[in-house]
Amino acid sequence: FWLKFSASMSASGDGEKGLLKSCRKGATGGSFVACGPCTEELYLESFEATTRKVKEDLSVCGDAALSMVSVPSPPRHHRHRATFAVRALQAGEQPKWGKKWQIPIPSEPTAWVHCGWENDECIPVDPKQAMHLSEHILGAMRGCEEFVRVGARESDDPSEVLGRNLRGAAYHSTLAGDVLITLVYQETRVARDSGGRPLRDAPEDERDGRWREAARALRRALLASGVVSELQAVNIVGRWRAKRLAEARDYAVERFPIGGRDVVLQQPESQFSNPNGPLEVKTLQYIWDQVETLFGASSQERRLLELYCGNGNNLIALAPLFVEAVGVEINRVLVTCCERNIELNGLHGKCTVIRSSAEQYCGARAETEPRRKRQKVEISLEEEQEPAERGVDMSRFDVVLVDPPRAGLDAVTREVVSTAKNLFYISCNPQALARDISESLLKTHEACSFAFFDHFPYTGGHAEVVARLRL
Repeated sequence: FWLKFSASMSASGDGEKGLLKSCRKGATGGSFVACGPCTEELYLESFEATTRKVKEDLSVCGDAALSMVSVPSPPRHHRHRATFAVRALQAGEQPKWGKKWQIPIPSEPTAWVHCGWENDECIPVDPKQAMHLSEHILGAMRGCEEFVRVGARESDDPSEVLGRNLRGAAYHSTLAGDVLITLVYQETRVARDSGGRPLRDAPEDERDGRWREAARALRRALLASGVVSELQAVNIVGRWRAKRLAEARDYAVERFPIGGRDVVLQQPESQFSNPNGPLEVKTLQYIWDQVETLFGASSQERRLLELYCGNGNNLIALAPLFVEAVGVEINRVLVTCCERNIELNGLHGKCTVIRSSAEQYCGARAETEPRRKRQKVEISLEEEQEPAERGVDMSRFDVVLVDPPRAGLDAVTREVVSTAKNLFYISCNPQALARDISESLLKTHEACSFAFFDHFPYTGGHAEVVARLRL
């Protein structure tokens, strides 16, 4: 009835599966497949069910979990990231959705639709019905369907240039009004040397120039249609195997009002950012208020450490409350973006980002040893390998914030943060959070508060939880 959430978007493989993976990399969640109304009544029913499920998962974390704060999402237009398969509509034929990597691209350019998928079956998504998506994404979807024609034929027509071998489309919008569109193609486009080896810094060829001109035409069409109010707010990226082109920027700009000021963030294409903008603002403001309650508004000599800092949204939002803020992130693209965001917000000299995994930063094994695969959530702590000797002194930080992936903390990081004075644990997986707290952190810390933010409405079990613990 409402749009269903599929958590299995991390699939890899051959054909279109592997091709679309680049657009989904780092994205939270999955594909929405069955369109329907997003009414307030339906949302409240879903929100209450998710709240009960989260409380049940956290029941092992002590009495603080019983008084958990629950913060709802807007029932409509809350999602600011979405990825779709592209399916051509053949005139006079009944559409055949089928397996998403088995549908041929028509030889002649034609109209097309966006499709979600479930169990590898494509299902069309009507932009007029997908009310969970932000209004900017819905407008961009309609504009792309009207402008682009999908087919395999070579052409100089901008609509056909953008649609040649088009297999997927990803959209990223922000509260600030930016729209980032990624068009994914089933084609290898890479220059090679005389020995057949790819050239990393090869100059753009004639096809690349035509694509850029066509992308600019699409930007103008979206502006004329009223999807966006400023031309520079539309950014278009093309992805082929072994190549990527960006018309204008390859990132979206976000602005969050936190602590009485605007936090300005660049969010890079294909990298992680929270898909629910309105709830991200409430989450950041909640953590700000918690820190302010602990210490007051003055930064004095307090220091913050964030592990898994991403593009720096938590780090930069909270930095004014501290004299020093250090972030740790392994993703090279996100580290570079975090450094730019620090400069954009005038925090150079106060904020520092270190490129490292949390495990390595906290004193993990030598680099010569193979990287251990992340354990599944169901595995208990007793089955994990003994942590290595600590490599960082947590006592110099007044607040430690961790925002790990769904699997939770590794054994080394968990052992090291167990010495933190004040620990904020942000998790998109309440089961992993409950495991880490109940089996490890409650041995050293008191659980003070829990807050559930419904970042993923209508999904049943996906939830964002912020826990505060005190040594």
